[in-house]
Amino acid sequence: MDPRTLVDDGLDPQAGLDRPRFMVDGDLVRLEEGLWERDADLQKLGYETVRDTESFGFGGGQAILVRGDALVGGSDPRKDGYAAGF
Repeated sequence: MDPRTLVDDGLDPQAGLDRPRFMVDGDLVRLEEGLWERDADLQKLGYETVRDTESFGFGGGQAILVRGDALVGGSDPRKDGYAAGF
């Protein structure tokens, strides 16, 4: 997850982890569903894009933020896992 989703966009950890991702893979730019509409923009800039149907290769993560007396967490839907704090 890009920390800017939390700081600049004000999202909670779950919303940040849910955002679609891209990945540079050699000469290719792989796009998750949700970014597919941007492939024409990238191709105009000279990038070769792939609309990837499998999100497993884009990584995964969990995050927990401390907000006052509360813990706010999220777990990436791309992987098996959970965010827990105590």
